[in-house]
Amino acid sequence: MRSRAIKLTILAAVTSFIWACGGDDSDDGGGGGGGGSGEMCSIKACGGDPAGDWTVTDVCVSNPTKLFAATVNAEACASALKTATNIKGSGGYKLGTDKSAMSTIAVSGTAMFSFNDACAKALGIAEVAATDCAKIQEAFTKEKAVKSANCAAAGANCDCTITSDISLAGNGSYTVSGTELTVMSLKQPFCVDGKELSIQTTASGATLTFTLSKM
Repeated sequence: MRSRAIKLTILAAVTSFIWACGGDDSDDGGGGGGGGSGEMCSIKACGGDPAGDWTVTDVCVSNPTKLFAATVNAEACASALKTATNIKGSGGYKLGTDKSAMSTIAVSGTAMFSFNDACAKALGIAEVAATDCAKIQEAFTKEKAVKSANCAAAGANCDCTITSDISLAGNGSYTVSGTELTVMSLKQPFCVDGKELSIQTTASGATLTFTLSKM
């Protein structure tokens, strides 16, 4: 049975995103193209006409570890996430002149978790983390959003490197109010500069800034 405490699909977390201007000034070691401080990931919202087909060309995440920490939803696993690296954005927005909206945006990344016995028990997938490391790996590989999971015993713990996707896909409508773009009820400051669209949001304490180009 799949553990209810593992939420690697992350779509549930998307609905609780707090959309806001401004960044998180901390940086806990993000790697790849998605790392950076809150200041680096902030934008100057200028508004504009967002209608068009847009493709993600870059994503900046102020604190990747905070973004991926919520992927394991158990109090005993609060310190399990050690690093989150190689953050990348893909997909895009299709925003019609009729205010229709379609999002295929996704964020992928690689996270390293170290599961102890208490965490493994809380997830309901193992009793002894190091001994049952194969069970932990199997549980993650069954998650739809997980691209790969590799786990190995490390002392009394089970260390896992997991590559997964955060999906922001959906269909609906959008509205514009000044420098705020609301897509499918999710509000975000934005700026259209020629054929470039910048949008910003925060999730789980991490600031995400997407750069998109017009097709």
